[in-house]
Amino acid sequence: MARHPKPENARNPLRQLRTLLSKNGASKPITQDRLSEICDIPINTIRSIEAGRRTLNSSALKKIEEVTTGTWNSKQARWTVYDSAEPLTFSWYSFHCHFTRKRPPNHQTRIAFIHAKIDGLFDRIPERSWNLLSFRISDFLEECKRDFKLKDLDDVFYKAETRFEDFLAFLKNQNLPKPMYSPAALSALDAMSPGTRKRAKWSKAKSVGG
Repeated sequence: MARHPKPENARNPLRQLRTLLSKNGASKPITQDRLSEICDIPINTIRSIEAGRRTLNSSALKKIEEVTTGTWNSKQARWTVYDSAEPLTFSWYSFHCHFTRKRPPNHQTRIAFIHAKIDGLFDRIPERSWNLLSFRISDFLEECKRDFKLKDLDDVFYKAETRFEDFLAFLKNQNLPKPMYSPAALSALDAMSPGTRKRAKWSKAKSVGG
């Protein structure tokens, strides 16, 4: 039988959330382990927050909102649907899960829209920040691969890096007069190669480690 929370912890945000995400409500909230699985928050973090040893930080709140649509209203001490006045309920959560746990019919359109937004960023970014944007997006993709445990993407990423470096090798052998293919420009391109960056990080780590 589940233990009743201490009176001082009964209104804890995560305790409330575990109740709201359960079809049985307060009589049988989902477990801390289940909440950890749903929201991808370490179980020790959840236990510490519920025990009052840690606060509910922005990182945890973001993960909760992404999965449940729930936003913590600290003034009213309750969960709402995003930033609305609508309270988060199990019915709403179930409705949300029904439509978000599978690929939507318009997924190709949404992918094209994401591509268009990325293209827009690269079109409008100041020249001095172009490489920085490229690095950030590459790092973000790596972070997504890591967070979603998509190990099978290693081959896809490797092929993309190989094609990029093959392209650089091709340019270096062409003796093209265009300014963008000057030795300095080629060096800059080579520096932004994902493979080159990985090798640099590895070499640095090796030198530090002795």
